[in-house]
Amino acid sequence: MSGKRQSVHTTDDREMILECKAAYLSVFDDIKDEIDSKEKLVQVLQQAGRNPTTRTISKYWKKSTENLSFDEFVDICRKEPPTSKDDLMKAFRKIDLNGDGFLSVEELMKVLTTKGEKMSRSEVEKMIKEVDEDGNGKLDYGEVIEDDHFFYNKFCNMVMSTTEECKRKSLKMMERKERKKEKAEKEAIMAFQSPLTSVNAESTTESTTKMGSTASVRSQLAEPKH
Repeated sequence: MSGKRQSVHTTDDREMILECKAAYLSVFDDIKDEIDSKEKLVQVLQQAGRNPTTRTISKYWKKSTENLSFDEFVDICRKEPPTSKDDLMKAFRKIDLNGDGFLSVEELMKVLTTKGEKMSRSEVEKMIKEVDEDGNGKLDYGEVIEDDHFFYNKFCNMVMSTTEECKRKSLKMMERKERKKEKAEKEAIMAFQSPLTSVNAESTTESTTKMGSTASVRSQLAEPKH
């Protein structure tokens, strides 16, 4: 029974671990490196598509915590689900400081730059323009939520796609690092073997020369005296 239960979660778990590895390697050089600060923990969680609050971080980084390993990071990701569309809309409401139902570029950037790689101002302006019907440069998120599910979903999908793009970039970065590491290892092996090959060749040549000299001496000794 235990074997069957494991097989049910194998594929999903492998995909999740791969995403965690990619997120980790976008911040650190190796999964053997440890998370040594709260800031780094926030950073790797964001790269993994999470948007941790101060309370969330406090659960895993206590006063006595000095560092966290990659395995511990994976466990945290298992417990903390990725950011959802509803989470994003809650975040929009929180940063709408004057409560007017609109989000300016400045306000929206506070949401979009808390997830994964930071977006530029021009990228945020472009996203608002996609759903800005009256051309005032702001997102009327209240109206979008209540009256127009098409634009609500369109906007949320655009925001969520930035998270997926972060994951894809992290995966590509991980692949590049692994290829670079493999190349360096191969070059190191070749560099190590090259002197040995040269030494062996010289040794063989020297041995052949000595054998030739010995054979010559023996032939001379074997010649009959007249």
